Amino acid sequence: MFTSVVLLCAISYGQVGSQPTQTTDLSAKVQALVKQLGASEMAKRESAEKELIAIGPEVLGLLPATTARTPAEEKIRLSRIRSTLEKAAAEAQAQFSRAAEALSKARLKGAQKLDKAVNAELAPLKLER
Repeated sequence: MFTSVVLLCAISYGQVGSQPTQTTDLSAKVQALVKQLGASEMAKRESAEKELIAIGPEVLGLLPATTARTPAEEKIRLSRIRSTLEKAAAEAQAQFSRAAEALSKARLKGAQKLDKAVNAELAPLKLER
C-alpha cells in the first residue's frame, strides 16, 4: 500500500529535485519528436506520437500551441496527444487520491487500535491519559 502511494506521488508530481539539465533534455527531445509529427513518412509520425505519449504527462507543458499555420495532421496528432496525456494525468491523480484516502483510513484505524491498547494497559494501573 505504501509503495503504491509513493509510486503515485512520483507519477503525479514528477521527480522532486530534478535538475535543469533533465528539463532541457526533455524539452529538446519533445521538440525533436514534435518535428517528427510533420515528417513525410507516416511511420515516423506515428512513432513520434507514440513516444510523446509514452513519456507521460510531463510533456504537456512542453507541447507547442497550435496555430493557423500548424499543418492539419500535426494539429490532430497534438490534440490526440494532449487528450491522451490529460486523461492519464487525471487518472493518476484519481488513483493518488484514492490511495491517500485509504492510507488515511488505515492510519486512523491504527491510531484507534493503539489508543485502545494504551487505555487497556493504563486501566489496571488506575492511570488516565
